[in-house]
Amino acid sequence: TEFSYTIEHSKEATLVFDIRVNKAGKVTSCVLNEERSTSTSYPVMMKAKNKIMNSLKFKTGIGYPEFHQGYVQIKTVKAEQKHTPSPFDPPL
Repeated sequence: TEFSYTIEHSKEATLVFDIRVNKAGKVTSCVLNEERSTSTSYPVMMKAKNKIMNSLKFKTGIGYPEFHQGYVQIKTVKAEQKHTPSPFDPPL
C-alpha cells in the first residue's frame, strides 16, 4: 500500500522496527530495534508503531511462507511552523 516513511516530531531521528508479516500481508509484530534507532522516545515510538501496525500492508500470496520478517525504518521530521495571522501582527 502507499505508505509514508516519515512522521512529524520535535527532533529529527531514525526509528528502526523489526516486523513480522503474515500470509495476508498484515503486520503482526512490530518491535523497536534500539540498537539501530537514534531515538527511544516513547511517544514518537508509539506513534510510529501504530502507523506501521495500522497502515502498512503487503502483497498477499499463496507461495509466501506463513510469516515473513524484516525491518521498517521511519524518519522523523520537524513539523513546519505555520504562521496564523493575528490581529496584532504588523501590516505587510
